[in-house]
Amino acid sequence: MQDIIENIIQERNSKEKQKIIDKFREFASEKKNIHEILEIYRKAKSLLESGEDKEKIASARVINNIYSIFPYHYFGIDDTKTEIKDDEVVDLVCTCLKLLLSENGNLRIASAYLINHLRSYLTDYEFVELFFNLMSLREFEKLKKKVAIEFCLDKIYCPHLEEAIESLMPNEVKKMEIKLHGMITEESKMRAKNVKDMARKMVKETEEYIPRILSFRGELFFKENLIPYIENIGLFQLLYELQSINKIFENLNNKGYSSYVATRLFFLLEKNLDKLEKVESKEQLSLIVPDLKKEQLIFMPLDKFYFTLKEIYEKMNETFEVSDEP
Repeated sequence: MQDIIENIIQERNSKEKQKIIDKFREFASEKKNIHEILEIYRKAKSLLESGEDKEKIASARVINNIYSIFPYHYFGIDDTKTEIKDDEVVDLVCTCLKLLLSENGNLRIASAYLINHLRSYLTDYEFVELFFNLMSLREFEKLKKKVAIEFCLDKIYCPHLEEAIESLMPNEVKKMEIKLHGMITEESKMRAKNVKDMARKMVKETEEYIPRILSFRGELFFKENLIPYIENIGLFQLLYELQSINKIFENLNNKGYSSYVATRLFFLLEKNLDKLEKVESKEQLSLIVPDLKKEQLIFMPLDKFYFTLKEIYEKMNETFEVSDEP
């Protein structure tokens, strides 16, 4: 079986080629062959990254029929119990994403099928990120390559993905709820309702930016080291709200604005600043954020974004007396 890739390349008859692949699938399903399977996988992975197109296509078909060496998170088989670890699966998916943009249509389709195979071995977080990466490339790429990307999206979309997206989306873009405590009055109920209404309005407004965010990510995807979409969309929402309500500094007596700042923005700022402070090498990472003054999206290094949030937080601390209640 060591020559499986060469045999697939050399065989011209499609039926005979499929027989070779079927025979390999049976071989690869036997645990006793695990060491040889690993050797074949390593060779196929190397060719997928740097081989000729025909070698990449054959290698994609080979890996597409290997199962036992990958972590299967959906069934509770994590990467501590398998030969291939999560990071390597993610790297392999990234290689396939690049191949989706190949000029070779057969290679694009082979890559799409392989992505569909590999998504079973991704954590929910990486599965959701794969979906948004594909969406980003679809928004940016030209028609002939978009067909393969859409084919891939159709293959991976499933109820499990919907559930994962719902559970992993950051609080910044979720429907806001406020639990009142202490002495509850009609006034506090009204302020809480106003804060929730304002937050939902802000989230609704940023939904219009999503196609542009995805397209911009698609343009930068293989050029810059972008933070994951899930993280980016939460930080985008926060900065959008901070920029949108700059006028609060001119309306200090407006209790609605003050409550909004106290119950939502201070909380989100503190949470994200704590989170960002722990991120190493922030200068090597980037994200997409709004610039509402210029009415455009901009590309910003994460370290600059972090210091921008810190400055806003310090200014708000000086300006507002923060209350625990809405």
